[in-house]
Amino acid sequence: MPRPNAQEVILNLVRWFRTRDARRIEAAVESALLRGIGVDEATWPVGTDPQTILGWIGQRLGAMRTPYGISGFQLDLFLDEEGAPHAMWEVATRSAWFGEPQREVTEELDRWCQKHAITIALICFGDALASTLSS
Repeated sequence: MPRPNAQEVILNLVRWFRTRDARRIEAAVESALLRGIGVDEATWPVGTDPQTILGWIGQRLGAMRTPYGISGFQLDLFLDEEGAPHAMWEVATRSAWFGEPQREVTEELDRWCQKHAITIALICFGDALASTLSS
């Protein structure tokens, strides 16, 4: 079996460290989310203007921390007191919100706000990651 050259050894070590660090960071972010860091939830009564809810979402996204440009989030919409989300969006970046996801959420809110209490759960991955980097 041929012996690896120095460059191959270094590349293998770098890959190993990246994988190890990625697993460590992933576990830390998951732990932060489970502790509620980066997780916001708000409920509005039946008849709330959809623009009020969209305003809250916009404010929260504007305040989200974005370490290393990471601004992905998950938005869950619950009707009344459902145990599972009625609808869910995973958005890769904050700027992507201003396209199809925002349009779809607006349509859902227009459809349901006059008939149901609405709960929005917003899971901001950047906030969770930022908390792990500062510790």
